[in-house]
Amino acid sequence: MQIKKWYFAINENGVQNYEYMIKTAVYSCYKFTDLIPCCIYYGEETELTHWLRANGVFIVNHSSSFLETINSTPDNVQWKSSTATGAYLRLDIPLIEKDEEFVLYTDVDVIFCRSFAYQGKPPKFFSCAPEMKLGDWSFFNSGSMIINVPQFRSVFEAFSDFVRPRLATFYKKGRGTYDQGALNAFFSKRWDRMPLEYNWKPYWGVNNNANIVHFHGPKPNHIRKIVLNDFEHIPLLYREIYNINPDGYKYFMATFSNLEKNSVIGNGWGRI
Repeated sequence: MQIKKWYFAINENGVQNYEYMIKTAVYSCYKFTDLIPCCIYYGEETELTHWLRANGVFIVNHSSSFLETINSTPDNVQWKSSTATGAYLRLDIPLIEKDEEFVLYTDVDVIFCRSFAYQGKPPKFFSCAPEMKLGDWSFFNSGSMIINVPQFRSVFEAFSDFVRPRLATFYKKGRGTYDQGALNAFFSKRWDRMPLEYNWKPYWGVNNNANIVHFHGPKPNHIRKIVLNDFEHIPLLYREIYNINPDGYKYFMATFSNLEKNSVIGNGWGRI
């Protein structure tokens, strides 16, 4: 199974908080892998979209196939349409990708740490790793996925029909307000297991074999404040997650900081 493309997705609303992570993720992709980075983007042009193009990222300007339903779904404590217009972009990968059988999708809060040669088995629809607890395969985290594009496409209409009337209800099942809840609900017991190294979380500890590190929970800007005991605007949950394994965070933050520093040294470096 050969994987050539890496997809990530963002809307204009999310750029402000995640721009530094996206740049670092792209730089790490170029530094360690041969993957072709592809960004699904919804919104007006920004400094980030110009930066992505300058550095060879293929941008797909796209509005979610769920957009009309998203916009007609009232906001509540667990559901924000401004977030959903970005989160649901990734679900359209089977509609967007026309050439590759298998692709990698990740959230934007990741870094690549090693060359990418996927060692898992080809998934029927997609493969994922557990949400938080090692060994708990009852609920997956959609922050890193190997997607079987044609197979996902074959059930997309049924998936879409299932999701549309339930957009703002998946949070009631816990840990899955947006796309993650929709995927877990529809594909329950029909998804494949991803080797943990392709969606490794810092709170799982130090792992020299981690291929993709996912800052699930506290992001690097939160972690830096937590280390300094500056807890202003830091959710208690993030502090609790950090305290699960401070050594893991220290180790992977050192890697992130080095990549982040190099990602801002000039523009237009493309494939390094």
